[in-house]
Amino acid sequence: MKVEDGVANPSADWKVIGERDGLICAAYGDWTILCAPERRQYLDLIPRLAGEMDFTVVKEFGKTYRNHVGIITPMGENVVFKLSRRERFIFLKHLRTLIRDSEAFQTLKNVRRLRRAWLENTYNPFLAMERRRWKMIDTTILLYDYVDGPDCAEYGEKSFPLVVEALRKCHAMGCRHSDASPKNFIIHDGRVTMIDSRFKRNVLGRFGEYCDFMQLEQQLPAIGKYCTYDRHSLPYIAALAYRLVKRNRIVRLIKDMKRRRRGSRFELQQAALEKRNAG
Repeated sequence: MKVEDGVANPSADWKVIGERDGLICAAYGDWTILCAPERRQYLDLIPRLAGEMDFTVVKEFGKTYRNHVGIITPMGENVVFKLSRRERFIFLKHLRTLIRDSEAFQTLKNVRRLRRAWLENTYNPFLAMERRRWKMIDTTILLYDYVDGPDCAEYGEKSFPLVVEALRKCHAMGCRHSDASPKNFIIHDGRVTMIDSRFKRNVLGRFGEYCDFMQLEQQLPAIGKYCTYDRHSLPYIAALAYRLVKRNRIVRLIKDMKRRRRGSRFELQQAALEKRNAG
């Protein structure tokens, strides 16, 4: 792919500043953008995306202090947008962004790497944006193609072997899902598409693989007969202990308390911002 540095869209004030990992790298104000070259036309939407999602939301999936997720149709295509402030509100994640890409950038790069390696069971993100404050992530936006269809729990047992096989392929390529809930395995055109994951590298080996399968089995017990474990191995025992700790009532109460505190802090920040803008 060839791009010319400094090439700007005169009507939108964004400009291409280079190339990164085979992706178009652009800038708009304090936003940095990565875009798949085959979807370059979406760069024209950057000002609207940066302007607090100035689109009609066709379907809302969720809206909290951390994320806003829904379907928009900016160019006649069903596209999922995910506006995320998650990294801003989790201290250690926020601090780590000083030296690493945002989760949106990681997702775009990881999924494209997997799809180039012929893992076709992944969703298709094509544009990611990040805004930094003091060199740390403040807000990110990710766009990806909407995958229409029931999840594996809705589709039924016929899909279970396909789901397990897709997850095994992901593990065989050195990645893990990390959020292997049934809702993240969509059955479309007779095959499984895995969504809502960064597909980060599995540096934890069998422990990471078992955590994926255990999460899936915990929420969909009927799929358990298709999952295989070495139940006498250390990774299995460690993964089992980890899942038990996560399900512990006290641990969940602490996590809920932290979420409520972050939500309250976000509401205060938004109120202060609106007051400042009004003044």
